Order: sequence, then C-alpha cells, then structure tokens
Amino acid sequence: MGTHTIRKLAAASILAFAASASHAAMENAWTYNLTLNWLPGTAVFNNVDANGRPTNSQGGYYADQYLLSWGALNGNYMNPTADPGNNRSGLVIDNSPATGTIDTNGASVSANMFTHYNAPIWSNLPDLNKVQMAVSVTLTSLDGSAMFKLDRTFEVFFKETVNDGQQCAWGLCDDDIFAIVSIDPKLNDLSSSFTLDGWEYTFNYFETSSHLKPLASAACEAAGIAAGRACYGFTTPESMNTLVQFGFSVTAVPEPQTYAMLLAGLGMIGVVARRRRNALQ
Repeated sequence: MGTHTIRKLAAASILAFAASASHAAMENAWTYNLTLNWLPGTAVFNNVDANGRPTNSQGGYYADQYLLSWGALNGNYMNPTADPGNNRSGLVIDNSPATGTIDTNGASVSANMFTHYNAPIWSNLPDLNKVQMAVSVTLTSLDGSAMFKLDRTFEVFFKETVNDGQQCAWGLCDDDIFAIVSIDPKLNDLSSSFTLDGWEYTFNYFETSSHLKPLASAACEAAGIAAGRACYGFTTPESMNTLVQFGFSVTAVPEPQTYAMLLAGLGMIGVVARRRRNALQ
C-alpha cells in the first residue's frame, strides 16, 4: 500500500472519529424515576389457612407494595417494645418512587431504601415466608428525546427465627434472615449500559449501606433456599432495625468504535512517519 494511500486512509479515519464524536453532544443530565416495591400478590405468610386467614385469632398480617407487616393483630412494628406481648415486625420501603435530576459523570444520588423492623414474634402468629421485590428505572433526557428503562424482579426469602439464645451456623439463632437468591445482576450492584448518539452510558444502581452481602449456605437454606444455591442479604438481631439504602449514578464515555477510528488513524500516521524516516535514511 502506497504512502499516499495510507495518508488518505489515516485522514479518513480521523475525520470519521471527529464526525462520530461530534455527531451529538453528551447528554449532560437526566430526569429519573426509580421505583422499589413489593410485588402485589406475591407475599406468602406462615401460620395462615387456605383462605389466607391467620390460624391464631390473635395474629394478623398486612401486605401492599411498600409495607409488609406481621405478628400480633394490634401490634406496632414501628415501636415493638411498647407492648412486649403484642409484637409485630415489618419490612417498609421508603422514598419510592425517587424522582429528580442527575448529572452525567456527576455525583451519585440517594435513591430508594427499605427497613426491616424486627420484633420477637410468637411462633404461632403469622410471619413472612417469601415475597418478590421489583426495581423499575426510567431515565429521560431533559429535552425528552431519549429514554432508558430497566425493570428487574428479585425473589426474597425470609426466616422468622426461634428465639432460644443458641448459636446457629449463620450466627445467633435469634437473628432473623432476609435473603435474596443470587442472580446476575445482583440487587446491590444493578448496572446496565446503553448507547446514544456515539456515547455509551452506564446506569449504576448500588447499595450504600453495606448490609447486603453473601450469606452463609446455612443461612440461605434456613431461609428456604434450595441447598447449593447461593444467596445474599442480611440478618437482623431481635428488637433491632436494619436499613438498606440504595444510590445510583450515570456515567458516559464515547463508544468503543469511536476510539477504534482514532487509533486506526493514528496508527496509519505512524506507518507514514516510519516510511518517511526510512526513505530519508
């Protein structure tokens, strides 16, 4: 291939890079809507009959998209120590939907959260067995011309433990278990990329409270997950609360093929330069 031809190809590659990079400016900001919720109709409770009624008349439970609670019929999950014989526990989602604006390649933003309020529950009262949890994300460019959507569903297993003060394989037996089956992507690192006008954007959804972690196999199995199947989550001591907070960010870089054009052009220029040096020598 002649030097003149290589020079022309190099120029073409660099011009293509410039044209691709300048085809559209990076979206500097987005409006967002992030929803975290318990899927209606998926909550399963123990100690209820075929019609969903508690088998103990002193017990009760409640389930909607943001609140799951169980235990004594008239208990208060927000203040379990107010009446020790009338305890109730709960899983409560807050700040959902989370809405606002976020800058591309800017600081992360706090998003949804949920709290496990753990109270000692009598063994014959209703308690949570499992439920499905959904994450829904919508990013929209400020002018409304571009949109990114992401929907994920996770299965949650829960174990209301027997309070006997003994040690179990996962720790103190009294500690209740919140466990999510380990899938890809995991809830504590839910990232997804999309391309738009020569830019590759990545939506990063992550836990900021450091509670969701891989659980011991004994804890996974105790929560009702099949043996050998990994899970992650947390355990909550009795009469304590565990808050799980999420945050997210949006990052962007030029698409890989855009860099490839530039590198190809620069490589060809290098070939021309070497040939010119050899000719002079």
